[in-house]
Amino acid sequence: MGKERMTAAHYLAVDPGETTGWATFNEDGTAINYGSAHGRIEVYQLLAATQPKVLIVEDFELFPWKAKEQSWSDFETVRVIGAIEFWAYAKSATVILQLPNIKAIGYKWAGLSLAKAKRDSHERDAYVHGIYYLQKNGIRKPQQGIAQ
Repeated sequence: MGKERMTAAHYLAVDPGETTGWATFNEDGTAINYGSAHGRIEVYQLLAATQPKVLIVEDFELFPWKAKEQSWSDFETVRVIGAIEFWAYAKSATVILQLPNIKAIGYKWAGLSLAKAKRDSHERDAYVHGIYYLQKNGIRKPQQGIAQ
């Protein structure tokens, strides 16, 4: 699941899907850890291990021009978002849904370039969703770089 052992976190940023990228941050916006969860069971394990107070989640919209290509989809992304929302409700945590279009600014603020392949983007996308929210809300001061 993760790059290192899991620890509690105040913020959990999530790029949901079949492979769910995630990044954790302390209350002051300092990055703790990041990684990928494969399937909903690993997402449940991630939530249990990190116990976040605020979840920053990339939202999903079915665009009309993508409807045909997504026909017969099992909508894993939507199911992961629903599971996260229910977990947050049960734990009295806050869910912040962000549109995917904030990633360009998030990548800039994080000092990162876009991943070349989609399979390599999940962790980075989650991280920049966190950076965007934390910086926009004055929790994290502007800086460059990613936690290694």
